[in-house]
Formats: sequence, structure tokens, C-alpha cells
Amino acid sequence: MRRTIIAVYDDASTGQHVVNELVNAGIDRSNIGFAMQDREGKGARYLKGDDDVSASEGAGFGAIVGGLTGLLVGLGSLMIPGVGPILAAGPLISALAGTAIGIGAGAVTGGIVGGLVDLGVPQEEAGAYAEAVRRGSTLVTATVHQDHLDTATRIMQNHNPVDIDTRVTQWRAKGWENFDPSIDPYTAEDIATGQDTGTRANPPTPTDMPASMQAGSPRAYSSGYDQWHDDFHSHYEQHYGSAGRDYLQVMPAYRQGYYMGTDPQYRGATWDQIEPQARSYYEKGSYDTPWDDIKDAVRYAWEKVKDAVTD
Repeated sequence: MRRTIIAVYDDASTGQHVVNELVNAGIDRSNIGFAMQDREGKGARYLKGDDDVSASEGAGFGAIVGGLTGLLVGLGSLMIPGVGPILAAGPLISALAGTAIGIGAGAVTGGIVGGLVDLGVPQEEAGAYAEAVRRGSTLVTATVHQDHLDTATRIMQNHNPVDIDTRVTQWRAKGWENFDPSIDPYTAEDIATGQDTGTRANPPTPTDMPASMQAGSPRAYSSGYDQWHDDFHSHYEQHYGSAGRDYLQVMPAYRQGYYMGTDPQYRGATWDQIEPQARSYYEKGSYDTPWDDIKDAVRYAWEKVKDAVTD
């Protein structure tokens, strides 16, 4: 059984160090997720090779993004409602993109909360993680089997993750209620001056933080999809791996098939009946892989899950 461990850090450089240690510990790069603010678009420009990110004003950020490019799978830029532009990678970017196809196909609503719920995070906790990213913190996730759970948790704990419960208490003391994707993202000035109604104005350095804010522990979650991961991955290796496709390119298709297999309205139909709707959902995600090249993964997951699920 796989579980996804999630930790929050107040700076991207710490998140980068955590990712590096996870990779060095043998955690598969494709199973490490990452999300951080890219409020000024520097990371997106770096990924495109634009020179201006190498200038002094963006050099530190560019170094972080450059380091992550060599460590993570699928690092890319996304626009998230209520958060703004972020850089994300691994299962997290796949989950965030996957929610675009889920509405009406058994998944939760889109955005960063939907992507986290898709990974097994309860909705209220997902809202807290989303708010943390909205306020400039960095998320790191590691999706691992039980034999790597302790190792990954220890690495993430050693870098003093945010105590998310304490942070939520502080936000609520200043008027925050829950994550709202319909409002405008915070600007850098909002956070610098404390106008985000939070606690990030002139944030202390990690060594100066109170003990309660250094006592955070990574949390482990599991989703229904995780129960099928090994089966889907075996199918991928047999049908797509030899063609040179990365598993993260195919994962959204397996996720969609999983959702449709758990949805009663699709379980009693034939593939010919549901394929037009399945194609429509998939193409809403604007994936690079054409439908005709990926539809067998959707069908496989749908057939496996619908035959196993009982109401």
C-alpha cells in the first residue's frame, strides 16, 4: 500500500534540500511532488530559458529552480485559482492537472484543494495546505510504499516543517476562515506588509522561530487510487514504457479511468457508450499526449475498477 507524505516549508531552498535528500535516499524521482509560488513568473521564465532570470534579482530563485529541474520529474508552471502562478512537479502536478478532467467523472472540484484531496488529503486539511502555498510556503510530497515510509518521514521531519495546525490557529486569530479560490491571489507586498491577514510580515528566520513553529510533523495520507497504483503501473510498463513515455504522462489517464470506474453512472455502460464523454474530459486537461495514444489506459483503469467496486 502506498501513502503520500506531505510537509510544508517556509522557503523554497529548504524544500529543494528535502527533495535532494529524498532522491539520495532512493525515493523514485517520479514519486516526489513539489509546489511553490512563482508570483513574479521567474521560475516559468527560467524553464523557458529566458536570460533575465539569471540576473542578480532572480539569481537565487533561478538556482533553486535549476536544481529542482535536475531532481524532479515534470517540473512545470500552473495557474491555480486563488493562488496564482506556481511551479509544481511529480505526482502533485499530475493530481492538479487531473482535477481538470474530474468534474462529472467522480473527482472533486479543481484547483490545489482538489489536487490534494485527490491524493487522499481531507478537504479541510487540503485547504490549509493550499493557504500555505498561497502565502508563499512550499509543499513537498513523497508517495512511497511502506518500506520507505519511515525514511521519507525522517528526512522531511529533519528540516523543521511548518506546524500547519499552529499556523492555521494564527491565521484564524487574524480573521482567516478557509481557503477561498475565488479571491485574488496575494501579492508580494500583501505578504511583506501583513495585509494577507496572516503571520508572514517580516517572517523570522528558521533559527529564530518559536519552538511551536518548528515542531511540525509530516503527515501521511492514502487515496483509493493508491490501491490500484501497482496494477496500473504494471499495465503502463507493458503498454507504454517501451514506447518511451514517462509514467507521469500516462498517470492522468489512469486517474480518469479510476474516477469513472467508481462513478455509478459509468459502471453499467459499455466503452463505446462512454468513450465520447471520456475523451471530452481528457481533452479538457490540455495534455500533450493525444487521446488516441492514451485511451487504452483510461479504458483499462475504468474496466478494472468498475468490476471491483460495489455500491
